[in-house]
Amino acid sequence: MNPQITSRKEIIYVCTEMVQKNGISSINMRSVAAECGISVGALYNYFESKSDLLCSVTEGIWMDIFDVPGDGFSSDNFIKSISYLFESIDKSARKYPQFILTHAVAFAPEDKSAAVKSMSKYIQKIKNNLIFVLLNDSSISPDAFDENMTAEIFVDFIFELFISNTITLHHDYRGILKIAEKYLY
Repeated sequence: MNPQITSRKEIIYVCTEMVQKNGISSINMRSVAAECGISVGALYNYFESKSDLLCSVTEGIWMDIFDVPGDGFSSDNFIKSISYLFESIDKSARKYPQFILTHAVAFAPEDKSAAVKSMSKYIQKIKNNLIFVLLNDSSISPDAFDENMTAEIFVDFIFELFISNTITLHHDYRGILKIAEKYLY
């Protein structure tokens, strides 16, 4: 029998390992309780419902996927920053096969907005960091931005291309990098 897991943080960690091995669909109150070596009733002391558990696990995984370690955004070069971001996120996303495609399906219809909020929170953090780098990249052409193409619009566009590539499992970001490079410099 597994040793007892007795903290919310430890339970979420166990769940992220379960998702890595068997996907988000492996998360339910019984399987998590069994994996943690606790009763289902004890699990409810940490999480009010399956939805609460799934939301916490999803948030933890998004934190892992979108947590760019090191100095990924300290660069004053936008292309280097997005290259680093794409590589980091792609590497993290491979730890959780199909998570990006399937995590919303694990939620009951009435709980999907919580999953969307969780993902949006981390995406906005990334976008804000990219905008900061973009505005501080002294190599960018002075006429790259105007009222029709702001730094925010440009980052949204690049990020949409990135998400599209990720969802389609394309994992080749050279075209996105080339578009950004040609436009900016």
